[in-house]
Amino acid sequence: EFDPGCEAMIYTTDGTPLQGITGGYGGDRRVEYIIPEAGRKQGRHDFVIESSCNGMFGVPWNGDTIAPPDMNRFFSLASADLVVPNQDAWALLWDFTTLRELIDTLPGNTPLQNKALVAANEIMNVFNKGDPKGIRDARKVAESVFGEGWESKGAGIYDEGPKDSQIWGIAWYAFTLIASHVMSLYELRLWPYRVTQQKVARSWSTQVDLMERYPEHRFTCSSAQQYKWLEQLYPELFEKVKAKVLEGKFHPVGGSWVENDANMPSGEALVRQFVFGQRYFQSRFGKRCDTAWLPDSFGLTGALPQLIRGADAEKLYKEIRKDGEALLDDAFSVLFPDSIALNTSTELKSLPPTGKVVGFNTTFFRRSDIVQVPLIGANSSLESQVLQTSRDGAVGYAVMNTPGGGSVGSICTPETGLHAQILPVSGMPPLSNLCTLAHSRELISEGATGGLVIFEDQPNYWDAWGMFVPIDTFQVLTDVDADVEVHHLETAKPLEFTNISVVAQGPLRGSVKAVVKYDKSTIEVTISLDAITASVKENSRSLFHFDAVVDWRQRHEFLKFELPLNIHSDNATYETQFGHVQRPTHKNTTWDIAKFEVCGHKYADLSEFGYGVAILSESKYGFSCLGNMLRISLLRSATAPDAEQDQGEHRFSWAVMPHEGHFLESDVPAAAYLYNSPVRVRYVPEGGDLAISTLDSPFTVEGARNVFLETVKRGENDDFSKKSGTTTVVLRLYEAFGGHAQARLRIGSHLTVVKACTTNLLEEDDIELNILRADDSLASSLVRLNFRGFEVKTVKLVLQSTLPIATQSE
Repeated sequence: EFDPGCEAMIYTTDGTPLQGITGGYGGDRRVEYIIPEAGRKQGRHDFVIESSCNGMFGVPWNGDTIAPPDMNRFFSLASADLVVPNQDAWALLWDFTTLRELIDTLPGNTPLQNKALVAANEIMNVFNKGDPKGIRDARKVAESVFGEGWESKGAGIYDEGPKDSQIWGIAWYAFTLIASHVMSLYELRLWPYRVTQQKVARSWSTQVDLMERYPEHRFTCSSAQQYKWLEQLYPELFEKVKAKVLEGKFHPVGGSWVENDANMPSGEALVRQFVFGQRYFQSRFGKRCDTAWLPDSFGLTGALPQLIRGADAEKLYKEIRKDGEALLDDAFSVLFPDSIALNTSTELKSLPPTGKVVGFNTTFFRRSDIVQVPLIGANSSLESQVLQTSRDGAVGYAVMNTPGGGSVGSICTPETGLHAQILPVSGMPPLSNLCTLAHSRELISEGATGGLVIFEDQPNYWDAWGMFVPIDTFQVLTDVDADVEVHHLETAKPLEFTNISVVAQGPLRGSVKAVVKYDKSTIEVTISLDAITASVKENSRSLFHFDAVVDWRQRHEFLKFELPLNIHSDNATYETQFGHVQRPTHKNTTWDIAKFEVCGHKYADLSEFGYGVAILSESKYGFSCLGNMLRISLLRSATAPDAEQDQGEHRFSWAVMPHEGHFLESDVPAAAYLYNSPVRVRYVPEGGDLAISTLDSPFTVEGARNVFLETVKRGENDDFSKKSGTTTVVLRLYEAFGGHAQARLRIGSHLTVVKACTTNLLEEDDIELNILRADDSLASSLVRLNFRGFEVKTVKLVLQSTLPIATQSE
């Protein structure tokens, strides 16, 4: 018996894990290690114990599992003894434990629960401390529930019941990756990353040990990442697990790389979970998972069922964004080595004296954008290409048009006829007017104001998960793991801006900067209006841009932006992976009340016949709409399990988008897509990168504005280790509005496709498609595709290739 008061793992002397230890006196206590028979006979058994200074749920400072960690916590060795248990007493302990678990878990007042309760009560009556006969009598009472002589039958007892296993031991653990949810929070806030990996070995070695001693034992666990950790860090244990998988005792489930969050990741991110997960399971165990498994996600997207059918280390957002920007810049530097990124970190004095500004469109929509060009230290060639400069002269503005998706844009003269201008103001109260002059339409309700609002955020428990405060005369208790609760919406404190200044006066962009001081926090917001529309769709309107820099120092307060719209609808629309969902804007039932806060991706929209308004987001995922009040959640400030959650500087943006027509007639999804994928602005020296001038759009979707091309990638089964071979390109498309569509996929003339087919998510061929020659002068090819509402379709193109294939490293 070894009780370090914390978690530990027992190894062989060569480093193979044998089982886990959980010290302390909680319900998860397990401090026994059975010395093998060979060691008992030899009188010597060597092994190693590694203690990990954390409990089952980390080292919370007050013992509460969600509290911040106590970094000065110490654990004491309570026992390290060689013991010979009283086997009857030991068995009675587990008899009684099993009866208690039956009582706790079975439905109330059912025959078996009542029988277990009566037996447990009788055991308490017949048991006398220190009386061996009382122990045997108590065990006899337990047989009235388990069956007479059940223990002597051993594994043979299972032959008396159903032939298939009915009870499974199930476990899941914390993992790392930007798609994880509360699991990443557990691993980084409650225990170190390495302990996550150790927990996998501790648990799985214990299960293998149980399978050796109890052949009928079955165990299931998910997440390819956990198996890979085991393979890399504990290879001998991995081979034991693999053997149990092949024996049908250890069952991998889920099919995904981790037990991922299903709210915030994009649709393609969810696809990659299954693609990489199933490929791993197939490669290591010769079979895929046939059971989907996502037990601890705080929300499930409606896209999951078709993704499941098709699939047969927490980082902060700003860190991920920084890495993503660097990755894109590196990619453009490889593709177009003469081009130079134009951003605030560019050394403008080192630019060649002559050249042009271009923009790379990473989406597959035609677009027109106002782009910013840094000017401090710029040469005359760069300065001559901008049509407007900011008040301080630090940046210039230009119009960038890109004729097609995935192509290069050039600076041009605006053709919209729009003009941005800032009129002088003496102060800036909360937003009281939002007007579209073309239709003389006031979008803010008469007498109401919008803007930034602070709410109290005081949950009873699950600080970073939920809130509980009485509402009216009753309390609504929805899922205790909800991200927020409805009651906080009753404590609004509108914020007023001061220190108003004009940043850009037009004609391309008009901007004002405003600052608000609230308690210990400072919020700086730049509000802009551009002389272009949100998309190139006819009758599209301009966006109101909000760019915020926040020094956030609040505790248990919630920052939101709200608009009281002059629009009425029973439902609001929110984007989700590969589509959207609608939620009620009223509180008619408790179910309606529980839907007050909705996870959305790039937009939330409130529309009525003829008109609507959307809020677009590039990094925030919480929205709500009650009545006509449309809101986006910006910052929270919980203190557990991380005492410093979200403290410090934040930079984020959102936009307000009025639009003609109902949401289903609008360009909101396309505009939100463009808002989240800005043009990559670069400087190309004169005569450099000739390929840029001939770069055509490789793929275009025609004939169905409700079908979006989401992803273009190389085939997962292409052999990158060879310098030549089959080249496949995989496209992921989806229907975005919830209706049917007949779309044409136009393939650029510079790509020769020898075969096209639809596939499942694992890129296994399904139906071969006809490749048609386009009836025009472009010499391009066409593939016709039919979609149902919100359908995700994967298309694989096999290219005719005589050129060497670049390796992954290249």
